[in-house]
Amino acid sequence: MFWESRGGRIALTFMLGVGALAGCTADVYPIAPDESPSPIPSPSPVDPDAATATLVAGAVEFAIIAPMEQEASAATFNLSAEVEGAVTLSIEAAQVAPGEPIMFILVSPGILTATNDGGLVVTDATGAVVGAIAPPHWRATLTLTADTEARLALPLNTSTTPDVFTVSLGTQGIRSAHWVERSDGPSLFTDPTNFARTSSMPGWMLAWSEVIRYHPEADAPGLLDQIICHGIGAADKETWNLEPWRPDVGLAATLAARCNP
Repeated sequence: MFWESRGGRIALTFMLGVGALAGCTADVYPIAPDESPSPIPSPSPVDPDAATATLVAGAVEFAIIAPMEQEASAATFNLSAEVEGAVTLSIEAAQVAPGEPIMFILVSPGILTATNDGGLVVTDATGAVVGAIAPPHWRATLTLTADTEARLALPLNTSTTPDVFTVSLGTQGIRSAHWVERSDGPSLFTDPTNFARTSSMPGWMLAWSEVIRYHPEADAPGLLDQIICHGIGAADKETWNLEPWRPDVGLAATLAARCNP
């Protein structure tokens, strides 16, 4: 089923818990106002003998530092070719010391913010999202430890965990966006990149930031909810059609209205 995206606002303090999309419903779990945030662990000293790598996409650059297994001569890092502003770093789990986190240090300008689905976004001095790291899979966790530092913790080796873990960094959220006049009003036909379609909240926020950067007239309460609605219910649709004139009714109601509140 194709959904058309329109309307809503969500903050970083919201977590999406999406059950069956039949009926276009979803659960939204806000963090309670009196809920204390989880303590941020102190950064660990960096092992001077750790393996290092660089993760770069566009103007966003991370230094990667991985403590090595004692018998390993080097940790294995493989970086994919950049496609549409996205690269994937592959890490050979057997080469990393068990239980030791891999450090991700932002060395380009910007500040890191965690999303509640386990990913990260990079914002510039204006607060715009200029890069995003997709949530890791296979019970790996990416934890923010400072404004420019995060830790990737791999699960302990078991028979069910993969030999290689991947982390994707994207800096391009949309391929194109253009206005089309429809019978019910103007619609911004937006073609997200594959990264934006597949990277959950970090990818959706990157696409949202680019939409309002290139089309500031579309910046309205509810636009991010429209994008999230498409990402949840129609990620593979050719274009995500956004209409900032639709009412801001919140994410749950936007989903219930099939992105057309």
